[in-house]
Amino acid sequence: MRILYSKDYIDSNCSKEYKAVFAIDNTFGTLATDISISIFCLVATITLVLNKLWQSHAKLHLMTGFFVFLGSSHGTSAVYHNLIDRTDHIFKIPLEYLFHSFSGLASACLCMIGIDFATNNRLVWIIFTFWMGAIIAAGVVLNDETVIGSFQVSIFVFIIITYCSHACIAVSSNESYKEMCWIICKIIAMLFLLVGLMTRILFAPTCGTSAYQTCFETCFLPHPSVYNHNGLGNTLDLIGIILLLIAENQVPSIITSKTSKNNLPIPHEIEVNEHEIIIEDELEEDEPV
Repeated sequence: MRILYSKDYIDSNCSKEYKAVFAIDNTFGTLATDISISIFCLVATITLVLNKLWQSHAKLHLMTGFFVFLGSSHGTSAVYHNLIDRTDHIFKIPLEYLFHSFSGLASACLCMIGIDFATNNRLVWIIFTFWMGAIIAAGVVLNDETVIGSFQVSIFVFIIITYCSHACIAVSSNESYKEMCWIICKIIAMLFLLVGLMTRILFAPTCGTSAYQTCFETCFLPHPSVYNHNGLGNTLDLIGIILLLIAENQVPSIITSKTSKNNLPIPHEIEVNEHEIIIEDELEEDEPV
């Protein structure tokens, strides 16, 4: 059970005199998990690229872009948390812009994958792409974590629903039980990423820099000055991207493909039997006038 810190900040590692300029998350847990995620995303990117080089039928796809941008965002975050120690630091704002840009682009890759699974309407695809660009631009320009966070939550919910729909198609078609299992693995991975994001958003007021003034008295974590909500959220993210890479190696999310790896129809694709059409045309020609 966590021992709440007293107003004297006993065993809390908090300064007795709080100053807003020091309200920066430079905890070891956040830095370590940011570095771990960026390294693993680099490994994931190399793995997917090598799959393309070794297998002639393999294709590079937007999931590769997701790993590139996600790794870049956490790498930027690691630099930010290690370098910035004051809110008036000269590189604070530029690094925040860079982090939000990479984070938004990673979410955009997921969104475009989901759209391609959900519809083959090119107009809808274009509209959603412009919509994503507008949201990302707004979040970056305003430097607002709430805008970016809300956008990312909606994307994760959307991609989870899309993968669930695809898994249902796999069950109903009886085409590939193995593929359905890997799609379920992707759903679990996305749930980890969603919960990790929600952890960073929801517990920021009690475990984040704003709670430093009271030395994290209401934070549920045992040692928030070492391992806070950002570290916990990043840990959940790391589990999610490990599962995602494993599943992606088995069932790639390839944009504009007509069928999945095991020739399983994508939900919006409906196959037509050409032989039946030919027979039907012949019957119509034989009918008396």
